[in-house]
Amino acid sequence: MPRFDSVWLAYRKCACFFSKLMNSFLKQSFSALLLLLVVHLLFAQCDKLPRNGALDGQWQVTAIDGKEVKAKRLYWRFQLDLVQFVSLTHSLQGANPDKEVHSNKVMSRFEHQGQQLRFHSAYLIGRTEGDILVTPEMGLDFSLFGFSSFPITFDIESLNSDRMVLVHDGRRIEFRKF
Repeated sequence: MPRFDSVWLAYRKCACFFSKLMNSFLKQSFSALLLLLVVHLLFAQCDKLPRNGALDGQWQVTAIDGKEVKAKRLYWRFQLDLVQFVSLTHSLQGANPDKEVHSNKVMSRFEHQGQQLRFHSAYLIGRTEGDILVTPEMGLDFSLFGFSSFPITFDIESLNSDRMVLVHDGRRIEFRKF
């Protein structure tokens, strides 16, 4: 009959072996699970990454029809399928005196297909009154930004990581990446 001490010792060795085996397995499983979670989080955020190539980012209008306009501090900001037109020095002016405009920012959806940019309906971005759909009745003058109204389509004459030139009906707008 085996002694109790030798049985106990065999049990302890076996338990120690399985404990080490489980610890190793859990550490590897935890590492694999953590790696899988990190990879998932990285790919889950991919839909927010730039998808318009060199177009994405903030562009400063430098010239309209050859006339320098840097002092007006006009910016077009592209991200995903939205563009924001911003003037840091001027507010938009409307032809309708009954509807005063107190906004220097306009937001629009856009499509970038090949060598064309198409801007759809636009919204004034207002701090107090909220976003307001731009309508022809408002008589807003967008010439500050180099065009007259929405919707509008521009031809891309040139576009790289630091310069862009857009053309519409003979009107040429030059930008620098800012």
